[in-house]
Amino acid sequence: SLSYVIQGMANIESLNLSGCYNLTDNGLGHTFLQEIGWLRALNLNLCKQITDSSLGRIAQYLKGLEVLELGSCSNITNTGLLLITWALQHFKGLNLRSCRHLSDMGIGHLAGMMCSRAEGRLGLEQLTGQDSQKLTDLSLKHISRGLTGLRLLNLSFCGGISDTRLLHLSHMGSLRSLNLRSCDNISDTGVMHLA
Repeated sequence: SLSYVIQGMANIESLNLSGCYNLTDNGLGHTFLQEIGWLRALNLNLCKQITDSSLGRIAQYLKGLEVLELGSCSNITNTGLLLITWALQHFKGLNLRSCRHLSDMGIGHLAGMMCSRAEGRLGLEQLTGQDSQKLTDLSLKHISRGLTGLRLLNLSFCGGISDTRLLHLSHMGSLRSLNLRSCDNISDTGVMHLA
């Protein structure tokens, strides 16, 4: 099983399980049974059966994780994001592309802006929320206040993003790459805020 493989490879730093459509919470639960401090990157993109339960396991046993790819994990919610925000102190990259249940509250947890007692992940350098349809301008506010170390931000295809809060992003001095492609509610006014 995957558990034996992981435990037997004490030097593995990156595990890519993307597109393993049949991978479930049960499978990951049996894989991560004890702390695995050496794993730095985990890719679960397109593992559509994964839920917040797996994120709880990841938070509990993968405390050294720096990069987590959850693109198109459509059963992940704000609660799962809160779990990993509480536990993962070394986070540098997070992909939440097409996580349809993720909303401003989840980004608020990540940024430490909610009353959840989760500290924001100030060390986060890359955040992808592409095509997460429940994200709005409030997410921009959370990001600009709590994720000040971001270097890359991708919110393309997020229809709830508009001109209103783009001014907040203009104050993020560390930001090097901003992708707002196909955010239909952004106009000339919003782009001028970024200048």
